[in-house]
Amino acid sequence: MDENRERGVHLFNKEQFFECHEVLEILWAAELGPRRLFLQALIHFAVAFHHDGRANPVGAGRQLGKGLRKLSAYLPACE
Repeated sequence: MDENRERGVHLFNKEQFFECHEVLEILWAAELGPRRLFLQALIHFAVAFHHDGRANPVGAGRQLGKGLRKLSAYLPACE
């Protein structure tokens, strides 16, 4: 597994969502293929949980919606 991807997963699982978003953006910026939208969906989820942790349900909901719309292109499974 790519070092940044592994770090992003670790940060997400540790609920360090802002830091996770920063790491995933490094991967996203370097990606040129179809995986780019998938990574962007994951970034939206990390940002959503960050907003949720800061008692911002509107921001969390918006980010979750964006992430779900983008992730739908990868159903039923990806990575």
